[in-house]
Amino acid sequence: MRKKGQVALYLIIGLIILAIVMVVFYFKGEFFKSLFEKSAEESVLVPPQLMVVKNHIDNCFETTSNEGLLTIGNNGGYYKVPTDKSIIWFADSVPYYYLNRENLVPSIKIIEKEYSSYIKDNIKSCLNFTEFVKIGYSISSKSPLISTKINNKTVDIIMEYPITIKKLQTSVSLRYFKLRINSNVAALQKASGDLVDSYSKKPGYVCLNCLEKISAKNNVSIDALPHQDPTIFENDIVWFLIDDTGYELNNKTLTLRFVVEQ
Repeated sequence: MRKKGQVALYLIIGLIILAIVMVVFYFKGEFFKSLFEKSAEESVLVPPQLMVVKNHIDNCFETTSNEGLLTIGNNGGYYKVPTDKSIIWFADSVPYYYLNRENLVPSIKIIEKEYSSYIKDNIKSCLNFTEFVKIGYSISSKSPLISTKINNKTVDIIMEYPITIKKLQTSVSLRYFKLRINSNVAALQKASGDLVDSYSKKPGYVCLNCLEKISAKNNVSIDALPHQDPTIFENDIVWFLIDDTGYELNNKTLTLRFVVEQ
C-alpha cells in the first residue's frame, strides 16, 4: 500500500509541475504579445522632429535582425556553434545534427535563445548616436535586451531598449521596439527534425524519396552532399542544406546548414 501511495504522490507532483510549466509558457506568450502591442502604440507618440532618431534605431534593429537570421541559419541554428559537436569548414563551424547515434537537432527554444544573443551582441555597433549629438540632440539609453519568438512563417523580435531623446524643448522616452520578419524558420527546423529522424533509421543512407516528401511537407528545398569530415572526428559525413523557398532576407535565401555522420 505504501508503494502505491508513493506512486500516486509522485504522479500528483508530476501533474502539478506540468501544469505550472504550461501556465508559465502561456503567460510568457501573452506577455510577449502585450509588449508587441505596446511598442506599436509608442511609435505613434514620437514627435516628428525626433523621428529621425527613432528611424535610425528601427533601421539598425532591422538590419541586425536580418543579418542575424542569415547567420543563425548558416550556423545550423546557433550563434555560437558547440565546438565539441561540430566541424570546422574554412572559417566556419558547422554543427552535427546526428553524431554517435544521437539526435542533436536544436529545438525552437534553443534557436530563439541563440538568435536573441546574436542581436544583443551585434546591434551595439550601429546603435551609435554621435552624429545626432553633434547637431543638438541629447540622448541617454541603457543596454538593450532582446526577446524572440519563432512562429509559423514569421519571427517576432522585441527589443527592450530604454532611451530618452531630447532636442531643444522637445523630448520623448521609449522602451520597446518591435520587428516582425516573414521567414519559414519554423519549417526549416521541423524539416531538419524530420530529416534526422528518417536518417537515424538507416545511418549512412540518404533516402532521396524521403527528402522529396519532407521538402513538400514543409515547403522547403533540401540538398544533400556526402563529404569527408576534416576535423578530429574523421568521419564520413553528409552535408544538408535546407532552403527557405518562401521568403528572402536582404535578397538572400535563408539556409539551414548542418552535417550528419555516415
